[in-house]
Amino acid sequence: MTISELPDDDLVADTATIDRMFAFARAYQLALAQPALTRNSYYTWPLLLQDARYQLRYTRFVEVMAPMFDRDALRTCLPTFTESTSGWGLDSVWPRLLADRGEQAMAIIDATAVYHSRPVGGGELYKSTGFKAALADEDRVMAKYGLDRRARVEARYFSSGVRQVPLPLWRRLRDRISRAIRVANYRRLEQRAHNRMQDEG
Repeated sequence: MTISELPDDDLVADTATIDRMFAFARAYQLALAQPALTRNSYYTWPLLLQDARYQLRYTRFVEVMAPMFDRDALRTCLPTFTESTSGWGLDSVWPRLLADRGEQAMAIIDATAVYHSRPVGGGELYKSTGFKAALADEDRVMAKYGLDRRARVEARYFSSGVRQVPLPLWRRLRDRISRAIRVANYRRLEQRAHNRMQDEG
């Protein structure tokens, strides 16, 4: 499964986080995804802040700052890349274009949060064009695909999520004891085999 990511230049993450992000996207066969943002990040949408209760959350909204596409999703969405200079509006269009992939094809990956280091609107693009141009981009591209700003409602909700559920205490204790016994048995068997080889030698 081929995954492509198109991150903004003001996101901070280490290599291990990026590798894990791609692993999650492949494991859950996500068509469209993004990493969550660390809680101390600059952000627009609270939905995108890391929720420590989940490994990932299924959603109908992925922001343009760090989208990840599988090959088919990228093929479907690629023509839209030239339709909004700022990227505004595309984060509502992409889920519409990929709706037939199902409710569990798009997600925010909480297990691999990245830091958004710059305030929204702080990049060079906004300095040269301003917010009015970005709003015009949004209106134009959403109108083309039959959407209006009510589609932004999706940026506030997720439908379900995947949690890491710890084993109950009794199970963890049982497994710890069992593991210790097995390790001891393996060592005993290895020692016995070693002694036999010495005796035969």
